[in-house]
Amino acid sequence: MDLVGRGGTPAVTAESVSAEAKLTKRYFYESFIDRDAILVAALDELFTDVIAQIRDASRRAEPAERARVITEVVVAALCSDPRRARLYAESPAVPALQSRREDAITAVTNVIANDNPNAGPGDTVPRELVTRIFIAGGTDLVTSWINGTLAADRATLTEAIVAMGRTLDIAIASAAKHATTAGTAQ
Repeated sequence: MDLVGRGGTPAVTAESVSAEAKLTKRYFYESFIDRDAILVAALDELFTDVIAQIRDASRRAEPAERARVITEVVVAALCSDPRRARLYAESPAVPALQSRREDAITAVTNVIANDNPNAGPGDTVPRELVTRIFIAGGTDLVTSWINGTLAADRATLTEAIVAMGRTLDIAIASAAKHATTAGTAQ
């Protein structure tokens, strides 16, 4: 992670990791097949940690506060360690990491969609699709913010993502109500 923090994902090689650890490359290859494997392990650790925090926070939060709680968990996790933030932000550029990032977006989508008490068989729009919009859109905003291409402070970023989450929850509730009303009218 120190190498990622100093030079990004390109700085991570078998040679640089071995030099940083003051070990020979033999030890590197006993644990990792290649540089992608060590980057994947680091990203997996980040996602495992963040998903566990999201699951815990999501279950404890009131429905009206779920978007805020989830957003704050993600932003705080990335702000607490600039090395992790850089790994996360650079992950789309490394195919092995992009695949893991996609898996994590799917996992977070499933956690949020399946833990939502408002989701139900009457929804006209699958909850997972709307939740994915929230996760993927929020992920894009956070990545742009980390990369410095989105001019916003942390509070504004958080509020924008929370507003999107609440808007999507309102759309789902409205669609479910419309489906129920339409079904009753028939």
